[in-house]
Amino acid sequence: MSKQSKITIAIADDHTIMRNGLAELIKTLGAYDVVLQARNGRELLELLQTSTQVPDICILDINMPELNGYETTAQLRQLYPAIKVMALSMFDNEFSIVRMLRSGAKGFLHKGADPDELSNALQTLHTEGYFHTELMLINSLRKSNNWQTINITDRETEFLKYCCSDLSYKEIADLMKVSLHTVHGYRDALFLKLRLKSRTALAIYALRTGVVTD
Repeated sequence: MSKQSKITIAIADDHTIMRNGLAELIKTLGAYDVVLQARNGRELLELLQTSTQVPDICILDINMPELNGYETTAQLRQLYPAIKVMALSMFDNEFSIVRMLRSGAKGFLHKGADPDELSNALQTLHTEGYFHTELMLINSLRKSNNWQTINITDRETEFLKYCCSDLSYKEIADLMKVSLHTVHGYRDALFLKLRLKSRTALAIYALRTGVVTD
C-alpha cells in the first residue's frame, strides 16, 4: 500500500510513553500513517488548524487535561465531521463509552488491546464507520432482523432513554416511579428481545435506532 493510500491517524494522549508507543505500533501495522500527535485535545485542535492534512481517524484518550475526550470529540464533530473518532481508555466503563458515543465518537478501544485487535478496530472504523464489540453485535442484529417488528413497549422505550445517561438503575427506577426489580425486568426483557447482553449495548441500540438522539 502506498503512503498516499494509507489511512491517516492522529493521536491525542497526555501520557507521552503511551502516545509514542501507540504511534510506533500503528506504524508497524503497515496500512496506516500517523500524521499528528498531541498531548491533549486543545493541542490537537490547534495542530489541525495549521495542518495541511486532515486525518481519517483521531484516537483520543478520554481522560486528558485542558480538553478531555468528550469535549474534544464534540468539537471535532462540529469542526471536522469527516474525522472518525476512536475513544481510547484503560477502563471499559459503560458510562464513559456511551458518553463518548453521544459526543460523536464512532468507536471504542481498550488500551490493553493487542495489535491484531487494534488493526481490526482501525480498519473496521475506516470502512464501516464504527467499531465496538457491542456495535458489531447490533449491526448484525440490524442486518438479520427487521427492527420494526420487535415489540418494545412504551415503558421499555422510556427505560432505553435512561440507559443513555449516567444514572444508576436505582435512580432510573426512582424517575420512572417503579421498583428496582421492575427496572431490572425492563432490562432483562430488552436483553431477550434484542439478543443483547449489556447496558452499553442497549444504549448503543437506542442511539443507532433514533430512540435517543445524540
